[in-house]
Amino acid sequence: MSDELELRELLRCPSTHGRLLPVTSKWIARLNVRIAAGELRTQAGELVTEPLDDGLLTQDDQFLYPVRDGLANMFLADRIVLETS
Repeated sequence: MSDELELRELLRCPSTHGRLLPVTSKWIARLNVRIAAGELRTQAGELVTEPLDDGLLTQDDQFLYPVRDGLANMFLADRIVLETS
């Protein structure tokens, strides 16, 4: 197992402490379409304007922690809201 895969297995959601799941490149492409359309916001309510390289999905499919340039942003305010209740 690569070091990157091992690290991803250790990462947990700072809010729920649940596992974070990797997403496929197709999924990232679909999210980038939504970003370009101005449809996604962060937990803090900011419009997401930068395309994603990768991301880590919460187990409930409601939030995505963005990964850009190989670095995961694990701040709650910066996670991307995917579903609304």
